[in-house]
Amino acid sequence: MSAQPVEWFKPTSGRVTGVLAIVVAAVVLVMAVVGKAPAVFAVGALLFGLLAWVTLLRPRLGLRGDTLLMRGMVSTVEIPVAAVDSVAVRQVLAVWAGERRYVSAAVGLPYRDIARERRRPDHLAPERPGADAAYAHHVGDAITSRARQARADGVPGGDVRRHWARPELAGLAVLAVAFVVALVL
Repeated sequence: MSAQPVEWFKPTSGRVTGVLAIVVAAVVLVMAVVGKAPAVFAVGALLFGLLAWVTLLRPRLGLRGDTLLMRGMVSTVEIPVAAVDSVAVRQVLAVWAGERRYVSAAVGLPYRDIARERRRPDHLAPERPGADAAYAHHVGDAITSRARQARADGVPGGDVRRHWARPELAGLAVLAVAFVVALVL
């Protein structure tokens, strides 16, 4: 990993729901511990909180120098921006590098904006997109621009690397087993 700072893009969805889910999990955990409830409630609250973190809060998209970081639920993919061939923003952001497609759920368009784009005839002026849609297109344009600039500067493409989120995977495995054991006991 490089010591360069990461320019994280703001996620376009899931933040409020994720925080609320973790708050609910914490409340259930405290109530289970204080109320001396069966262990299944405490373990279930921990598992639910970790699932909320992994699915709603962990996914992020960012740039670190000449590398695009696509942090997903259980892994982070590092793509050299010079290797990015194209970017598409739909319900998720898709990046093509070489022959492979990489997807990030951190940035995307609401379905209503996608449906509005499909209904609009091409010869008419585009409707004004919502704030999230405008931002999602801004992110796609920023990545495309950075990729063009990197290729123009002669930055080497390099290989795409994937790093697994070992703490999250281990936590999910341990809590899933503990939950099943607590259910059986």
